[in-house]
Order: sequence, then C-alpha cells, then structure tokens
Amino acid sequence: MTLYHYVGADKPLPLGNYGEKYTLKKMRDIPKPKNKNDLRNILDLSDLEDEWVKVYETEVDFAFVTVSELQDLSLKTKLPMNKRYIYELGGSFQLTGEDYFQNRIQYQCNEKCFKELFAYLKEQLVVGETIEVYSCWDSEENQPRDSTLDTRIDVSKYKIAYPLSFEDKQLITFFKT
Repeated sequence: MTLYHYVGADKPLPLGNYGEKYTLKKMRDIPKPKNKNDLRNILDLSDLEDEWVKVYETEVDFAFVTVSELQDLSLKTKLPMNKRYIYELGGSFQLTGEDYFQNRIQYQCNEKCFKELFAYLKEQLVVGETIEVYSCWDSEENQPRDSTLDTRIDVSKYKIAYPLSFEDKQLITFFKT
C-alpha cells in the first residue's frame, strides 16, 4: 500500500515540481552501461536516439516535491481537510535515525523533500493563513483522522531534523509568523 499526502489551502496553489535537478540530453549522448544485462544493451532503442531525456547526476538530484491536481475529485469530500483547494502532494516525507546512520543517501533525499516543501509553504503562506497537509493510506481516505496526531508547524521557525515524518491519518497545519 502507498501512503498518500494531500495539501490544502484557501487559495489556489501553484502546481509543479520543486527541487528537481537534471540536465536534458539526447538519448544517443548517454553512455550505455557496462552491464550487458541492462535493458539498454538488450533492447533496440535506436528509434529513441533523438529523444531528450532527463539525466540526474546524483540520487539527491532526483529527490523533489510535486504539487499536482487532485486526480480523484471525490476525495475533496472524503478527506478530513478544511480547505477549499486540495492537491496531491508527492515526495518522501520521513526522516528516521535509522536512515541517518544506515542509509545516508535516502536520508539526504528525504531531508531535501522536507526542505523543498517548507520553502514552498513559506513562499505561499501569508501571516494569518494556514495550509494543511494530510496523509493516509491508499483507499483509507474515508476513515477518520487520528486527532491525537494533529500538529501545528510554524514554517518560519521550525528546524528540520529527525525524527520527522508525516504519519497515517495525521493532519498538519502549517502557518507563518
């Protein structure tokens, strides 16, 4: 199952990818891998040689946040959010001590997602406004939120550090002072 994240606001929010770092290259300019079992060495991709593709230098470059239109409009009434405009939020929002000590790259990717989200929220929020983020497992949108997990975060003052994660059925209200 997948843990989905939603972001809600009283005004329309800009859509897009935030923090993605890549260069565009023609497929023919990307060296083939040395592994003979790699699909690019097995399949005939010659018809794609003039196609532009995104190339990421590091795994951290591939970590980014996406704000996109809500695909299932019925979720607007199912989700326990108090906002008129609701969007899907993509990214990896879990900072754990385990990743910090055992999987540093994963930790850096997740940390980047939080930093990009907080920068986005700081840019969108005006003092007195709030933006909500709600997380729940796929197909559990109708289930009640766990109000004991409700959290308020001031994006102007909050320091991102582990442990930090968006939990199942948690509503986080972001504001700016």
